[in-house]
Amino acid sequence: MASGSVIALPLSLNRGVAISLGIVVGLLILIAGGVYGESVTSPEAVAKAYLNDVGRNDAIAAWNDIEVSSSSGSSQKLTAKLDWMAMMALSENHHAGRSAVAATRADTSGSRSTVTVSWKEGSQTQTGSLVLDRTAGNRYFLFPDWRIVIVPSTLSFALPSADTKVTVDGSPVAAIGSTVTAAVFPGTHKIVTSASSLFDADTQTAIASGVSTPITLNLTSTAVGSVAIKKAIGDLFAKCAAATVASPVGCPQSSSESGTGFTWALVGDPAASVALSVDSSSKVHAIGHYLMLDTFGGTFPNGVRHRIESGAYEAVMDWSGSSMNIASVSPVPKAPPLNPPASVMEVDVKAAVASAFQACTAVPVDGSPDCPQSDYAFAASDFRWTIKGDPLVGSTVSFDADHGFWKVVGTYTFHDSYDTSSAGHQEHDLTGTYVAYAIYDGAKVVTIYVSHV
Repeated sequence: MASGSVIALPLSLNRGVAISLGIVVGLLILIAGGVYGESVTSPEAVAKAYLNDVGRNDAIAAWNDIEVSSSSGSSQKLTAKLDWMAMMALSENHHAGRSAVAATRADTSGSRSTVTVSWKEGSQTQTGSLVLDRTAGNRYFLFPDWRIVIVPSTLSFALPSADTKVTVDGSPVAAIGSTVTAAVFPGTHKIVTSASSLFDADTQTAIASGVSTPITLNLTSTAVGSVAIKKAIGDLFAKCAAATVASPVGCPQSSSESGTGFTWALVGDPAASVALSVDSSSKVHAIGHYLMLDTFGGTFPNGVRHRIESGAYEAVMDWSGSSMNIASVSPVPKAPPLNPPASVMEVDVKAAVASAFQACTAVPVDGSPDCPQSDYAFAASDFRWTIKGDPLVGSTVSFDADHGFWKVVGTYTFHDSYDTSSAGHQEHDLTGTYVAYAIYDGAKVVTIYVSHV
């Protein structure tokens, strides 16, 4: 063959090589595309993308990675795209950005996959798990379409009054009867109630989580409503204070002691500070505190007893549109805790207890129901009580936030002296532990009684 000549291949062979190369290239493209597609459409990839989108507060991108499961037990659904955008627009649902986002597939069974995730937000590392479902469609025409499953939570609350309008994240919601139930996305939501004839307008946030999230609205009565509530409660306690039995029917107070001639005196205003709520029957519940003094005749020792009956009460009322009618009132275990008057110092309480001890030096030999000491001296003359030492030294003072009185605990020593015809002059020391109960009557601290422990 001459130098510089070219070997010519058959045309069919050139075409075969080209086709083979094309197939190889095509396969490589398919393989690369498959690897890339898997990297962006696998359950782990979708989970990471979703967490990053939420961390960037990109509500639209996050929406494209989720599917909303059906909800039950709600009269209306706020689970559409616009509802998602409205919730994510709230500052309470914003994030400062996420880093170190990781996802590991924990399990895949058919069209459902569970992915374990972790990420850092600020300096805090958080972990969790996401459930994904494979939809009937594809992503990018070729790859499985996995979506984060979002299970709605049902917000439920009683409508404050029939003329109250309510929105959740700006969307109006309606009541069935007097109860609102709405399926919402898990997260923080803004609930706005309009002013009504009974309650002022209010805005508050609530965190929806789990299958059901009951909400208690913060209710503040209007000027008209406040007057009506105070009048209804005031009239009730005026009736209860006029009772002459130990346990008046339809009243929260009750004495556990036996005696005769019961009289009651109301201290303070039981409607001064109440927590309001509304039940599913549109009844208004007012929870507050009362304090009443109980005076009656008792025995062992004989004499007039002064006692304190106080605590939390709940009044259930019906609103007529202009007045409140109390349906029932009863004692309850708890109410918002009371605070002692800011003007009352511990020294004032101890001074009141010291005065009570001085008054106890004037009681008979067999004592008084309001004093801690007693003795037995048959046919005694020239009987005298005196106090040895200071019963306030080493004592403790505490305010009972559930009942509205102070308790002072300490030790006492009373000394008595008397004469008898049979034994002559006698003297004794009687030592014990006491509890003194004191109240603020609106002007000063007064000790009601001192009890031996």
